[in-house]
Amino acid sequence: MEALPAMLSSIPSDWRGTTYRNSNLLGRATFSEGVAKLSTQSKSTPITTEDMSALGISEDYFRVSSNFTTLLELVLAEINSLPVDNVFTFGSTTMPVIAVAMATKQPIDVYSSGSGGGSVFSDSDLDVISKLGVKVTCHEGAPPTTKSTESIVLVHSSTSLCEKVSSREAAI
Repeated sequence: MEALPAMLSSIPSDWRGTTYRNSNLLGRATFSEGVAKLSTQSKSTPITTEDMSALGISEDYFRVSSNFTTLLELVLAEINSLPVDNVFTFGSTTMPVIAVAMATKQPIDVYSSGSGGGSVFSDSDLDVISKLGVKVTCHEGAPPTTKSTESIVLVHSSTSLCEKVSSREAAI
C-alpha cells in the first residue's frame, strides 16, 4: 500500500485514544473500504488529517479493534492476498491459537519455524488448554506439504502466525 506513509503522517489525534466517539462506527470491512478508496485518491491529491478523520471509526473500543489495528490488518491482508475479514492481529503469540481453537472446536497442530522457533506453549499450558475441550499439539519445523482434513494447521514464525485451512485461508 503505497499511501501508507502519507496516511501514518496524517493520523488524527482522536485515533490515539482507547475509547472512540461512536457516532460513526463502521466495522472493519467498511472502514477498510474507505481506507482503500483514500489510498487510490492519494495518487492525485495529498492525504490530510481531515481525510483520515472522515474515514470514521472501525470499532468503539481499543480492546475490540481500532483504526490502527484495522489499518495494520488491511496492509497484512494486501500483502497476503487475503480479504481483510480473514486477518486478525493479536498482541500475543498464544491468544491467536486459543482463539482459533475455541472458535473451531477442531484439533490444532502448531508448527514453529524460523528464527526463535520453539513451542508456543509449555506442557502445562497445553494441559490447561485441553480443559477447554480443544486439542493443541506443538511441532518443531515446517508443516507437512499435504493438507490435513482432520485438524487446523497453524505455522508460527518469529514475525507472524498464519493459518491455512483447506480453501479458507487467514492470517493471524
